Amino acid sequence: MESFQVDLIEPPKIPTPTTHLSPLKYEKLPTPTSIRLLKIDPLPSIKDDLDFFRPITCSLVIKDLNNRPRYDALSYTWGDPLGREWSSSDSTAPGGWATTPFGITCNGQRVNITTNLHTALIALRYHLTKSRGSSISTPLSNMSEYIWIDQICINQTDIVEKNSQVQLMGQIYRKCAAVQIWLGGHQKDISDLLYAYRFIQRFQPLLDGPNGDMFKSFDITNEDDCKWFNLQPISPEKARGMLDFFNRAWFKRSWIIQEALLAPKSNALFSTIATPFEVLSNFVRSLGDSTWFRKLTIAANHKYSGSLATPSFFNRLHEVTYRLGTRSFDSHDQYWKQPLPIDTVTRMFRTCEATDPRDNVYAFIGITENDVNQKGPQILPDYSKNVEEIYIDTTKLIMSSEGFNLD
Repeated sequence: MESFQVDLIEPPKIPTPTTHLSPLKYEKLPTPTSIRLLKIDPLPSIKDDLDFFRPITCSLVIKDLNNRPRYDALSYTWGDPLGREWSSSDSTAPGGWATTPFGITCNGQRVNITTNLHTALIALRYHLTKSRGSSISTPLSNMSEYIWIDQICINQTDIVEKNSQVQLMGQIYRKCAAVQIWLGGHQKDISDLLYAYRFIQRFQPLLDGPNGDMFKSFDITNEDDCKWFNLQPISPEKARGMLDFFNRAWFKRSWIIQEALLAPKSNALFSTIATPFEVLSNFVRSLGDSTWFRKLTIAANHKYSGSLATPSFFNRLHEVTYRLGTRSFDSHDQYWKQPLPIDTVTRMFRTCEATDPRDNVYAFIGITENDVNQKGPQILPDYSKNVEEIYIDTTKLIMSSEGFNLD
């Protein structure tokens, strides 16, 4: 199979007829632990771009979590995957990313979905097709036949079902075979990231060696330092591109905390590249453990603006990882391997973003004591409540857990 790439797809500036397709007709979920799973139809082959971008066809099935079905789950952003700051000069305003201009066929019905999900489905179908009959092992070689995607698998117009399914999301991500993290289509920042990654990999054995501390102070942006290793320094442009990649919207989302951590394993997908998420995480930790991240930031500073959540973002992920015991990156005291208090989680990830402000609370239920402690007061998803009501309920729960008498 030839090599293809999934470029960033922008929402059309003029709405297409598919924007006004009828909502998908959903079969009612029979039990409280039932979920819908999506089966994407692979292509017979991919010979050219015409094949690559053929219309998506898929189907939904209903499974009960208690029966332990095998499935993957998708983690992605509904909006602009690049997380760009919008201005009047941008090609697509945030509202454009919130629309559903692309049509797919699901259960024989034409259904409309958001732009970034459409791009993700193209990439997922590529990996499904590529893995069929191939003896080459890749991170997605054992990709499940079914995948859970909130936008399609939850009836978004049914508030009662949405409340119930959001409450189940901790279980959905814990019980899936793998989380496939869609970071977005190809842009220059991906090429710069790959360049920086390969560059850093050259030094990893030296970092792990007896003189590792010395190499941690090595300036990978300095031409004289790099001459010792017959390498070209990382330019300000490439440094900026790498930083731009980690400023993509996914890294700022509230929902990704439980989505990335609760599953047994997770893969990062961008364009048609797939890699274990730990590879990205460990790459950033290598930068953070040395002086390299700071030097890359300084090198790009005169061309780079915007808030950067890295590497502190990954450090917070690792702290939650330790406390939940969901990964084995390092050995850690058993004290930490427990659910987190909701006030701790909301404080740690207060800078995360959500399209719906109510999700700045609901997104963390799966990793808090609230998810497992069924006896005391709880925060239960209820999208009939407004933001103010939910924040008041959460504040009351936090104060009650700290011993304040609110009667």
